[in-house]
Parts: sequence; C-alpha cells; structure tokens
Amino acid sequence: MEAHHLIETPQWPVDLGRADEELVRGMTARIRERIGQAAEAIYEIGCELRKVKTILGRRGKWEQWLSEEFAWTDRTARRYMAVALKLQKPYEADNLSLYAPSALYILAAESTSEAARDEADKLSASGQRITYTGAQEMTERHKAAQEAVEGLPEEQQQELLEKAKRSKEQKTARAGKQSAKKERLAAVQSLLTYLQQAKAVGDTLEGRRARAVVRHIDAALKLGKKMAG
Repeated sequence: MEAHHLIETPQWPVDLGRADEELVRGMTARIRERIGQAAEAIYEIGCELRKVKTILGRRGKWEQWLSEEFAWTDRTARRYMAVALKLQKPYEADNLSLYAPSALYILAAESTSEAARDEADKLSASGQRITYTGAQEMTERHKAAQEAVEGLPEEQQQELLEKAKRSKEQKTARAGKQSAKKERLAAVQSLLTYLQQAKAVGDTLEGRRARAVVRHIDAALKLGKKMAG
C-alpha cells in the first residue's frame, strides 16, 4: 500500500508531555470525525441539489434560487452534484467518512476516470483514508495510463481492452463465489449456535432418551464444525 493514501499516526515529539499528547490525540480524533461528517454532508447536499434542480430547472428558476438562497453560482452547485452522482458506491458502503472533502471534488470531476474512482473506492473499503494528495496522484496516474494506451496502435488498444474485460469478469466471478461461501458459513455458524444451545438443555435432562438426543447433537456439532473449518 502506498503511504500517501493514509493519514499516518504522527511521531510525537520526544518532549511532548503525556497530558498534551493525550489532548492532541483526542482533538485529532474529533477533527477526523468532523472531516468525515463534512464529506457526507457534501454528498447529501449534492443529492438535494439534484432534486431541487429537477423541480426548478423546468421553470427556469434554478440559478435564481441558488443566488437568492445561498449566493451560489450554477458552477458551485454542480461541484456538489457531481460528488452525489459519481461517488454513490462509497456513500452506500458507509466509507465516505474516510474521504477528505477536497478529495471528493477531484474524484467527482468530469476529467477523472472511472478507474481512479474505483481505486479510491477499494482503498476506502479497506479502511484507508483518501487524502487530497492521494486523490490527485490517483487521478494523474490513471490519466497518464489512459494517454499511454491511446498512443498505441488500434489493434493493441483492442487487445488491452479485451484483457481488462476478462480480468473484470474474473474478479466479479471470484467476488460472487466468496459471497456465496460467506453466506454458507454464516448459516453453518447459526446452526452451530442453535445446536450448542440444544446440547446445553439436553445435558440437564436425564434418561436414555435424553442421552440419545445429546449424542445426535454431538454428532451434528462435529459435522458442523468440520464444515465451518
């Protein structure tokens, strides 16, 4: 993983006292929380603006409303709306709080490739923070890669596109298998929990019939653990 995508834990100065260090760490956590809230607010403002534009745009009152209510231009509103339009996946996955607000505008720009947005989405899904510098670097790197591909002969471009398509299909298939496996494991774990509860009840009972039930439960538990393992 590349360091510029992360906000690293700072190396505190040696002479920073414990009380001051704890104070700074606490304020750092609160600032990060507010940055996350700001990113989510930008997305949600963009969603609301898109709805209002649908209503007022038909009546020719969109720009007048923006100016009178917020002293905004259409260009300002479009930046918010672009975030809502382009960054839906991280919002739905509750990862948008990991984005710096300034990074949102870079990634939502029309000139930013879908590949750059996908990379940011994957990084945030793994818990990494998306900084302004990180978003800028991703955007520039993917743009350079796209320009390099466009400079190739058409035959080679087509070959690369086919490879990318196959790679995407393979990743989708793997993701589907992993999802199905997780669902099966979850079902087995639920069954194991139920069997363990039933065994606990069976152990309190007496008699031949109760012991037979417990033996069957033990056998089912062993099978379930083997499937889960």
